[in-house]
Amino acid sequence: MDIYLFDHEKYKYFYNCSMYTTEQWNSFGVRRPGLGIFSIMAGSFAIILYIPCAKTMLLPELWKLPCYRLMFLNSIIDILGLLNSCVVSGYLSIEGVVYCSYPDFLYIYGSFIMGLWAAQCMTAFILGINRCVEFWQHRFLAGLFEGYKMAFWWVVVIAYFFVFFMFTGSCPYNTIVNMWMTDPYLGIPEIKADRSWYENLKLVNMNNTGVFVGLSSCYIFLVVSIWLRRRMTGSVALSKIQRQVSIQACIICSFICITGGMYVFFELFPELASPIFIIIDFLSWQCGFYGVITCYMVMNRTLRRGVIGFYLRLIGYVPDPEMTSTMMTVTVVGTSIYVP
Repeated sequence: MDIYLFDHEKYKYFYNCSMYTTEQWNSFGVRRPGLGIFSIMAGSFAIILYIPCAKTMLLPELWKLPCYRLMFLNSIIDILGLLNSCVVSGYLSIEGVVYCSYPDFLYIYGSFIMGLWAAQCMTAFILGINRCVEFWQHRFLAGLFEGYKMAFWWVVVIAYFFVFFMFTGSCPYNTIVNMWMTDPYLGIPEIKADRSWYENLKLVNMNNTGVFVGLSSCYIFLVVSIWLRRRMTGSVALSKIQRQVSIQACIICSFICITGGMYVFFELFPELASPIFIIIDFLSWQCGFYGVITCYMVMNRTLRRGVIGFYLRLIGYVPDPEMTSTMMTVTVVGTSIYVP
C-alpha cells in the first residue's frame, strides 16, 4: 500500500493495465457462478451466527476470562474475513474479474486482505500460546494475559495488521485462479512485465511459514501436556477434556495451517499451482473463518445457547432468566481449559 500512496509511479510500473483495453482484460476473467453463490450463502449464514456469538463473548461471566477477550478480537477479524473471503469474493467470482477490471479497488482491497490475513494468523498464534499457558497455570505467564495487560496483545495484532497492510505487496483477486494472488497478471497470456516486486514477498512467506510451524507447535504441546497430566493424575474427567481440546484445536488450526502452507508452496512453485489446488486453497481459507463459528456452535455450549437465545429474543420469546443464569454458570466452569 505504501507505493500506492507515496510512490505512485512505481505502483503504475508494477501494476500496469495499459497492455489491453478494459474489455480485453474482462474477457480473460472466468465466471464461476456456482462457487460464487455458494461462497455468498455460506459466508452470510456464518455472519448471521457469528454476530450474536461475538455479542455473547461480552457477557461479564465470559469477558473476565482472557481466552474470551482474545476470542472476541478473533471474532471481529473473522467477521471481516467472512465478508472478504465469501461475500466480496463470491460476487467477484460471479462477475468474472481480473486485476485490471477494477485496478484501484482491487489493489487497495487486496492490501486490506493481506493485513487481515496477517492479523488472523497472529491472533490464532496468541490464542494457542494462551491455551498452553492457561493449562499449566504458570503464575507469571498467566499474568501476561490478565487485566489491562490484554490490551498489549490487541495492540500487537493491530500493529501486525498495519505492517502488512502498508508494507507488503497487494494480493488482488483473480478469477482465472479464483484466489487473491500477489501477481496481478497470473494466468494472463502474453504479458511481459517486471514481476520482481511481488515474486519475492519475504515478509508474507515468513508469516505463512511461521503460522504453520507456530500453531502446530502450540497444539502439539497442548495435546502432549494433556496426555502428561492424565498420566500424572489418572483423572477420568481429564480424558474428556483431552478429547475436547484435541478436536477443537485440530479443527481451528488446521484450516489456517493448510491455507498458509499451500500459499507458501504455490508462491515457491507457481508452475504446480493447478486450478483445482488453488480452489482447494481458496475454500480452506474460507473455512478458516466459518469453520471456527461451526466449531463454536457444535462444541461450545455457552456460545451456542447465547446465539439461540439472541434469536429467540429477536422473535419475541424471552428465555427463563434463572435457567439462562444456571446454564451460564455451569458452562463457564473449566472454560479456560477447553474452550477454543
